[in-house]
Amino acid sequence: MEYVLCEMFVLLCADLEKTPAEVNKLHRDMLARIQKQPVQKLSSIFSDLAAEEFDYAVRCLVSMQRRMMGLPQQPKT
Repeated sequence: MEYVLCEMFVLLCADLEKTPAEVNKLHRDMLARIQKQPVQKLSSIFSDLAAEEFDYAVRCLVSMQRRMMGLPQQPKT
């Protein structure tokens, strides 16, 4: 599933002719948004763990997308 999501992102960026700088901005914005979103409907015992796992999962997807696009692993600031 992760591969398909990443492939769709890569194809969409190619179709929209996104430059590496635009992809960097997309990834930076995506990573910033997930750090601001609280995990809802979980008890406080699990919310921190769930937030960390969600953050890790999104970072893995971003890393896979960047590998597929031949970009450096960290988006440039």
